[in-house]
Amino acid sequence: MKNAHSIVTGVLAIAVIILFVLQFTGKKKGSSEGTYKTDSSLVNKGVVRIKYVMADSILTQWDFAKDLSKTFEADQIVREERIRNMEANFTAKQNKLKSDYPRLTNREIEDRTLELQNLQQQYAMDAQDLNDRAAMQQQEMNIRLNDTLKVFFPGFAKKVGADMILNNSSMIQTFFYADPAMDVTSQAIKDLNERYKKYKPKSTGEVDK
Repeated sequence: MKNAHSIVTGVLAIAVIILFVLQFTGKKKGSSEGTYKTDSSLVNKGVVRIKYVMADSILTQWDFAKDLSKTFEADQIVREERIRNMEANFTAKQNKLKSDYPRLTNREIEDRTLELQNLQQQYAMDAQDLNDRAAMQQQEMNIRLNDTLKVFFPGFAKKVGADMILNNSSMIQTFFYADPAMDVTSQAIKDLNERYKKYKPKSTGEVDK
């Protein structure tokens, strides 16, 4: 039987890759998230303004990602407890059969053995279902994080004056060296948290477990 802890835990273990190539072909007014006006003439001249962020830092300091992680971990505790209860129920019935064995008829032994086999199969199916639900929840959270970042970064790029924002993290590095002055991680985290605070729902509801 699979141990309850075989379920994957922690949404922050997901490697979220941030690689946004942001090209602007004309002058636009600054967005509500910044006052920077893009200058397509620089791009036409071959000048590409590059900034970078540390994706792993964003995931650990972005309130939205932290809230999703907390929700996942809480749901995971419930799922693991259900698996432990199923396993304990099977073990109890198995031990009961062993203790009653000397007093049972052959027919009773066959019936209870079959019952245990059916219970074991049901346990395996339910445990797999809970594992699948955990994986699905992680996938949904990953999609929500990426979708939010895709909406956020074009406006943020204008704010910091970038045509391209790269990811440089401990998990995935898209370059070997960059001037630390090009690091806009702290500003991105600040703006993401302010954005989340503004649009954060009063109640996120309970995730299906």
